[in-house]
Amino acid sequence: MSDKQKRDRITLDITDLRERIETARSEPLWKELSLSRKIRNLLQTYLEQLEKERQQEEQRNNQPDNS
Repeated sequence: MSDKQKRDRITLDITDLRERIETARSEPLWKELSLSRKIRNLLQTYLEQLEKERQQEEQRNNQPDNS
């Protein structure tokens, strides 16, 4: 494993989050995913949502004011 790969891995305490993560989605496939895959999926989904919101905000800010 390269140094970069080692730096990209973290230890995360999910003691109070595990149940919420496990039950976050109702699709049957969700139950089949490993916990780490579920966490990655939730993070990716949330990051995409934030990026979309930021993009929409930037578009609103760049529109000319018609008042």
